[in-house]
Amino acid sequence: MWSMSKRHKADCCSAKRATHFSILSMEQMDVNGQNVVRHFVYILKCADGTLYTGYTVNVDDRCKRHNQGKGAKYTRCRLPVKVVYVEELETRSAALKREYAIKQMTRRQKAMLIAK
Repeated sequence: MWSMSKRHKADCCSAKRATHFSILSMEQMDVNGQNVVRHFVYILKCADGTLYTGYTVNVDDRCKRHNQGKGAKYTRCRLPVKVVYVEELETRSAALKREYAIKQMTRRQKAMLIAK
């Protein structure tokens, strides 16, 4: 049976805590006093001209993390990156589905989406 090393487990736990903190920091109160988390799909333009699509609850913070080299492995060697498209969705599930749909688009379709 496969098991994780202690170090890997620690890395996973700290990543979960960091994500949890980010989600909590983006909560807002709706008119009924309920906590509301905002969900975004974003497209970054990398220094080499390629596009990267992702999901987050805080676009500004996520872009800063990408530019610090702490974002996705894909963007680390393509710095700096800049946000060229943002779309807000109501649920995490909807945002992740939209992220997947955008990732399936051709570059031309993504360019048309960004231009709108």
